[in-house]
Amino acid sequence: MVVAERAPYVPPAALNNQWNATSMDDYAEAISYDPNGNILTYNRKGAPEVGKPVSMDELTYNYDLNKNRLNYINDNITSTYTEDIETQNNNNHTYDAIGNLKSDFTAGVTNITWSVYGKITNITKGTNSISYTYDAEGNRITKSADGITTIYVRDGSGKVQSVYVKPAGSGLQQSEVHLYGSNRIGIIDGASAVPPTRNLENGYGTATISTFIRNEKTFELSNHLGNVLATVGDKKIQNSTDNSSVEYFTADVRTASDYYPYGMLMPGRSYAPVNSYRYGFNSKEQDPEVKGAGNQYDYGFRIYDPRIGKFLSVDPLAKSFP
Repeated sequence: MVVAERAPYVPPAALNNQWNATSMDDYAEAISYDPNGNILTYNRKGAPEVGKPVSMDELTYNYDLNKNRLNYINDNITSTYTEDIETQNNNNHTYDAIGNLKSDFTAGVTNITWSVYGKITNITKGTNSISYTYDAEGNRITKSADGITTIYVRDGSGKVQSVYVKPAGSGLQQSEVHLYGSNRIGIIDGASAVPPTRNLENGYGTATISTFIRNEKTFELSNHLGNVLATVGDKKIQNSTDNSSVEYFTADVRTASDYYPYGMLMPGRSYAPVNSYRYGFNSKEQDPEVKGAGNQYDYGFRIYDPRIGKFLSVDPLAKSFP
């Protein structure tokens, strides 16, 4: 059994500036497992402060007979949350002979095509198709979805250095340059602009004119698990709404996210505009075009659904650890 709880936030003024340490049920979870480690039940709370009931999910996982393959999920709560899992029909999840997910009908996914190396090459969702290609090491190098092809440029270790996009009927555009310390710390947006050049006199060659522009960098604020909790820009925002003689600035917060233990976004505790930061839980890249923002992640070896705590395929290293 795994249980996660938190104490709710109450404005200090409502408590006469005293901290209320009483634990509440909002955002709590209770999970049970079978002897093989498969999730059997998954109870998940939301938060009353977003104007909805606390109870969000009471899930029961149903597996294929004598197999560790999830067949469908039953939810005992009909809630008004748009983020939660609702009751699925029998055979909602189907698989190929080696355990790769072939369909998730509730998510609108009618067919998933896999390569012989255990990589998704195509997803059929309604009348739309999402396709992927990979390099010899199994790293994703292109993704084509919604009429846009995304191209990943990687270094020798597989880290993404730059991202290009090619909308249908348009040219190639550089959209991101990634910034690293020991790990990725952020990205530079709008890096497609080519700096102007000028010819130097007396035959000294050509010089590139350098212009420093703010608001193109986005930095990650992550915890020890690699979860991207917030992103901030490289500009500061002056606060001029008070009468204080002290000049101060606030950060340009671009996204903010809190996660349940298995990685699902907490309702009412996330802020992410459209086309916002692509990385989230465990610093992994989201694939929002499949199941919506924050509902599917590319882990490299496998694809992950944080709402149900399940990967879409068998661990490729499983055969090495019988």
